Amino acid sequence: MIPLQIANPNPLPPISLVRPMMGKENIGNLAKTLDSILKKIISGQKVDGFFEPLSMSIEQMTTAMNKPHDLGEVQRQVSDIASKIVD
Repeated sequence: MIPLQIANPNPLPPISLVRPMMGKENIGNLAKTLDSILKKIISGQKVDGFFEPLSMSIEQMTTAMNKPHDLGEVQRQVSDIASKIVD
């Protein structure tokens, strides 16, 4: 039996190519930082203490999509982790 492969005719662009959302720059900035950390993890770098801030980020970004919400604290936590990762 030959496996069936279906090509996606409309693949999603990388996060960096997605246009910023008007009025949601705080979400975009946090997503950009998370993307940077996740790419480093995928490349094999070990990042300690990231799971909890990642989970909290997802929850808070979802809230911020629906109503005004301050992402400052979670952004600081994620940025602190990002600053400790060696390139």
